[in-house]
Amino acid sequence: MKRTTKVAGVLIAAFLLWAATTRHSRSVLIHLPFRTNPVMGRYNYAVFNPFRDRSAERAAAAYIEAMRRGDCLEAAKHGRNVVLPNQMSCQQMQADYHDYRAAFVQRLRDRADGENETILYYSNNGYEGNQVTVQRFGDSWSVAEFDNFW
Repeated sequence: MKRTTKVAGVLIAAFLLWAATTRHSRSVLIHLPFRTNPVMGRYNYAVFNPFRDRSAERAAAAYIEAMRRGDCLEAAKHGRNVVLPNQMSCQQMQADYHDYRAAFVQRLRDRADGENETILYYSNNGYEGNQVTVQRFGDSWSVAEFDNFW
């Protein structure tokens, strides 16, 4: 029993050390091999690095929350020339999705990081969801594209 506890402790410590040292290079530690999502083309189940930089996620969350509330002025503060589905304006999108506010309340499923761009995929069921592209401008992040897949 004592040896098992020691081995488990060493493995957990090694995992945490690996996760901490890969903080800037790996936001997603592993994709579990279950169903693939149609948007990102990768597995639906991702294990996120607990030490990852979440600043892009915070910018996307602020934008999505403003869209959920129907506040286009607040959403504009968190984005730069945001491309919406079907070239809609924010007001058109709010009118079309007025009865579907739950479409803006989804959990983060996947993340793909580029040099100055991060693509975040949100979904509750792994098939339908929102894809938010966030770009870095200097020290801050702004939403550049918002798309939904239904």
